[in-house]
Amino acid sequence: MPIPRSIAMLLAVPAAYAQAPAPMQVPNVPVEYFGVTFPTEVGGAPRISVRDYESENPGLGYSAGYRHGEATSTIYIYDNRVPSIPDDVKSAALRSQFEQAKADIGRVPQVSIKAKSAFTLHDKSKRDRLICQGYAMTRQQDSRAFDTFVCLGVFKGKFLKVRTTMPQTANAEAEVRRFVGLWVEQLWNPSAAAR
Repeated sequence: MPIPRSIAMLLAVPAAYAQAPAPMQVPNVPVEYFGVTFPTEVGGAPRISVRDYESENPGLGYSAGYRHGEATSTIYIYDNRVPSIPDDVKSAALRSQFEQAKADIGRVPQVSIKAKSAFTLHDKSKRDRLICQGYAMTRQQDSRAFDTFVCLGVFKGKFLKVRTTMPQTANAEAEVRRFVGLWVEQLWNPSAAAR
């Protein structure tokens, strides 16, 4: 059963983005923000939204949402007004932002949350690019269970965050690794992604 749009948005939007602007009317062409190209489709997943947070809230950047199967992934590119973000998943700046992103998940009202797997995604040269944390989430009023994941890295001096939510399934982490792995390939090994 597909995730109702209202639930997908509730689970997919971090607290800092709670007052998200309406999706921008973007022609069905790739768009680029802060050096990240958001194509109209990634690995068979159509782009379903593009949002500009930066205009009204400098530091919050931009996002694009994609639907793959029953999952919805939102890719954010932003700097949170941090002037210099090291390209290192072990940096204090990234670790602090990752803790904030994980705390945002805990702020979803009327949802029970349990941490699941933590993992790291690497590029072709085996360099760590994104750190990820998975969670099992259950809505208290109707017991529907979801899996949600947050992944964070640095691309061209900006934070790159991916939030994915889907109905709970045994292969949730595999789907996140597949879809987010396509982004890792596109961003950090673009010649291979173009083949």
